[in-house]
Amino acid sequence: VPGEDSSNVGSKVIAVHGGKLDIVGYDTQCPSWEKLEALGLPIVRPYDMPCDNDGNCIDDITLHGNACAESPGHSLAYGKYTIWCLIEPTVLVHHNEALDLTFRILAPLPLNFEPPTDITDGTPLELSFTGPCREYKSYLFNKCTIMCNVARTTTITTGESKGLRLTSRIPNREFSLPTGVELRRSSARSRGARSCTYDAHQSRVLNSFTVKCYLERTVPNTVQFRGVPLKLMNAETGNYMNATNGIAYLSLAGYKLYFHPDNEVDTGNITEVNAFIDEVNEVFPPGSEISVDYHYPHDGRTVRINGVHQWSSNGRFFMFPTGYDIDLDQCDQAAVDINEKIPANWDIDIEYDTELPVDPGYEMVSNGVSSWTSLHGSGKHMMFFHPEEGVSLHDFNDNIRSGYRIQVSYVDAYNQLKVSPEAGECWGRPGTELVISSSTRRNQDRILATVTGYDASTGMISVAETLLRPIITLE
Repeated sequence: VPGEDSSNVGSKVIAVHGGKLDIVGYDTQCPSWEKLEALGLPIVRPYDMPCDNDGNCIDDITLHGNACAESPGHSLAYGKYTIWCLIEPTVLVHHNEALDLTFRILAPLPLNFEPPTDITDGTPLELSFTGPCREYKSYLFNKCTIMCNVARTTTITTGESKGLRLTSRIPNREFSLPTGVELRRSSARSRGARSCTYDAHQSRVLNSFTVKCYLERTVPNTVQFRGVPLKLMNAETGNYMNATNGIAYLSLAGYKLYFHPDNEVDTGNITEVNAFIDEVNEVFPPGSEISVDYHYPHDGRTVRINGVHQWSSNGRFFMFPTGYDIDLDQCDQAAVDINEKIPANWDIDIEYDTELPVDPGYEMVSNGVSSWTSLHGSGKHMMFFHPEEGVSLHDFNDNIRSGYRIQVSYVDAYNQLKVSPEAGECWGRPGTELVISSSTRRNQDRILATVTGYDASTGMISVAETLLRPIITLE
């Protein structure tokens, strides 16, 4: 009965035994229901990741590989376009999600690189190239492939699929000549003494400008230091020549030194060649002692690679440099660039690549997930989802990389709604409860929302609960 004895009993089931009960609404001047006129700006509402039957929940979705693919079978079965992606192993959850979701691509979590270990004795890898790198059968992998010789101290036939940064570091060691070898130019008084000369034959064979100098007899040695940046110095005067490409032979037959000086010489111009050879003979005149040390052309440079095929197999290291096509000329240039940045015998620091090739933050809408995680033959897991119309596989792949994560949230979640000014004034008092019916046929999809405030200037009522699409749909 209207009056002072009226009570707000809330949402109750009331049974009346004998007699009559009159119920007064919230306010006789307020409408009892209205259609929604609008919803406020969407807000991000985290999605509670699904769990298996034992309560183990998916914690993180991390992409494995740089490309996803269409699933014709799922597209046919579900009647809508389906994409599948290879992901890092997580909890196996086969069930689906019918609601629209937002996928936001995030940068990979920071990772510390742990050196791989030898398959027999567990010795950790210490990477250092023993000579120049070169292109190697790129057609086998359909991408530019570079092979570098490494010391046979470990056997590690595994690789790495994630992007890496290799940074050269000046080695903390001194160059030492092989036992018994002394480098002293043959003196003018020596029988058969000759000047240093340009060796055209070795230049062609070794594919690098080569100078030959005659030595006083010493211990024969055929060890090569090619690709090792060295400095050859006159021990008496201090004059020197850099040999970034190293030494071909220290003491071939016990009396011939072959090295590759830095100077760029036009071998087709005999005048230019002779002028340079005169310089060599001036730096290293007959009888002079030649000392050798490492030459450090820079403090260290970084090479970015898309992965490693094998770390150390029969003394060989195989990698896929970033930014070079399979085209042979480009791959040859990659080898040149790598040899300049990472000289032979330098130490190499390895870390995961944090210079991301695309800008993380890309978002797309998925019209549901047909399977969160299924087992793939490789031991990895697969995820199947339905991209919103207008989202192409090509666009999606352009914005992902191996190691990127997918953050899942609801699509178009709201905590504001708009009705008529009359209803807004009545219903906008904090604590008022509104029942918002759903656009589905399921009664349980309706939402009981508690009002937290009303803005008369915008006509928006704020509620504590989150309103989700497609449950809430404007007509």
